[in-house]
Amino acid sequence: LKKMKKNNIEVEFENKNVGVNSTQRKILELIEQNQNITQKEIAFKLKTTVRTIEKNINVLKEKEILQKIGTDKAEYWKII
Repeated sequence: LKKMKKNNIEVEFENKNVGVNSTQRKILELIEQNQNITQKEIAFKLKTTVRTIEKNINVLKEKEILQKIGTDKAEYWKII
């Protein structure tokens, strides 16, 4: 079991080459502060496009670092 710790975010993973870029790290920091934050809100706070956030979130989901929990009306982010 390996651990990566950066800016108070610790991601644990087994036998995976999990690297996150600066945008992905900032996304994780915002989600850690507010698990109900929307992609639009993240884009606004990071001064980028929603599409950029979508792409980075998809990478985080593929690397099994981030998961969306719930239904459309009652969903939230979970850092795995």
